Amino acid sequence: LASLADRETLWKTILSAPRAAMLFAVGLSIAAIVIGSIRWWLLLRYLHSSIGYQAVLPSYYLGIFCNNFLPTGMGGDIVRILHLNLRGFQTKELIGSAIVDRTVGLGSVLIMGTVSILLSPDLRFGAVTQLTLVALTVGMFAGIGLFLSERLLVGIERLAQRYSYTRKRRTVLEVVSLCQTYKTAKGPLLAGIALTLIMQTAVILVYYLLGRGLGIELSMLTYFAVIPIVFIAASLPISIGGLGVREGVLVTLLTAAHADQQLAITLSLIYLGVLWLSSLPGVLVVFGDPYTGLRTNKS
Repeated sequence: LASLADRETLWKTILSAPRAAMLFAVGLSIAAIVIGSIRWWLLLRYLHSSIGYQAVLPSYYLGIFCNNFLPTGMGGDIVRILHLNLRGFQTKELIGSAIVDRTVGLGSVLIMGTVSILLSPDLRFGAVTQLTLVALTVGMFAGIGLFLSERLLVGIERLAQRYSYTRKRRTVLEVVSLCQTYKTAKGPLLAGIALTLIMQTAVILVYYLLGRGLGIELSMLTYFAVIPIVFIAASLPISIGGLGVREGVLVTLLTAAHADQQLAITLSLIYLGVLWLSSLPGVLVVFGDPYTGLRTNKS
């Protein structure tokens, strides 16, 4: 991207970007993070009914902040699990709820992206690509259905008994078993899907407003098709925090939708700045929360 960018034009475009739109974008991005924390809290509360939202938000936000420095766009999940574990919550419940949280999020985003790609007036994919996207969506839900089946549950229980004296294997099986209990949690799952759609819409709106401010004339529906793909690509184990992957996929898809390449590169960099700014409150947890260990070491 750096080699493709016209440095002078890029700098001028960034300086001319509307400040009010950027501030609003940061606010929307923070709102999306808060919505994501509510989703995890609802799913975690199904396994641990006494946990309060005030305990979940700092851990979740710390994980979002650490996502910027850890492999893939999901490295912060380990941080939020460890942070809540230091508060005395069970590791198995935290891991199980985090897995379901990510599954609900990725599934909802995949559906949103697939439907939007099929309807977008700016993106024209061939029949093979469209069928592949539909097949991926159907395959994912078929896999989830298999995972939640009674037959698999019986097999897991048998394996748990067989490896009852093997700590690591038993722990993995118990986490899988906890994930399976969510098949009866229709309320939390539906709420999680709804919150994911709201959260993703907020992120898409951030991209759309910033793009419009830069002069990218693409429909909102095109962003609904592009951003879910960007989100999934950034989650792949390729780079630190999805850096480069997120921006490269965004520029490629926007260019395919006939957006100006220089403006697409500028949008990718401005959004990166918005993402970093909106995740900054997570660093306050490191310095202000005794459960991180920093204050404990000083005392």
